[in-house]
Amino acid sequence: QNLIHGRETYIADFGADFVMKRPLPTFGLDACQTWLQKQHRTKQAIDDIHAIGNPRYNIPRMVYIKNDEFQLLEERAPGEHLTASLFKKLSQRQKYEIIDGIAAFLVDMNELKPVRSVNNHQISSELKFDRLSNFIDNKMLHWFTNSEINYMSTIRNNIAEFTYDTHCAWSHCDLNSGNVLYDPQNNMLSFIDFAEENYSFIYRDIFSTLKI
Repeated sequence: QNLIHGRETYIADFGADFVMKRPLPTFGLDACQTWLQKQHRTKQAIDDIHAIGNPRYNIPRMVYIKNDEFQLLEERAPGEHLTASLFKKLSQRQKYEIIDGIAAFLVDMNELKPVRSVNNHQISSELKFDRLSNFIDNKMLHWFTNSEINYMSTIRNNIAEFTYDTHCAWSHCDLNSGNVLYDPQNNMLSFIDFAEENYSFIYRDIFSTLKI
């Protein structure tokens, strides 16, 4: 049974507890090689955080990667994606355990590698700022007046000038409801998809798109 066709990966069932992943069939050889390198980096990231062995959350393992066949086998994360609607239905105890588990995970991620020295972070360097600029420059003209567009452009330009000093810490960098799952029956919180793991400003994962 097929599960997901993502931007880069085709995912299929492999028994009850595992999923098999391959690059999209439209990929050429060079794209497959790039995909494979990314999976090896991801496996190392998974192994690193899994080795901490924190019982407050679960990290599904990548069992193996077959280079010659461009495929990998990964443990399936139990439960449902952690959305606001799921969180709302849970007991107070379960909500506490989820928040505690997320906090423990964030601390463990930040401490996997040394925190870097203070640097100056620019809001304009973030992906969300690029999306805001694209909306103002290319989309607003379809629905708004020129004065409204100019007003939003002024706000955008003021935001672009804002900077602040912060540490860079090792982060998941893609923490959203698609990559966090919770199994209410077993009270198991799981984190997946470490492909974007990297250094980022220290509050990157806290200000993520995970909304509960």
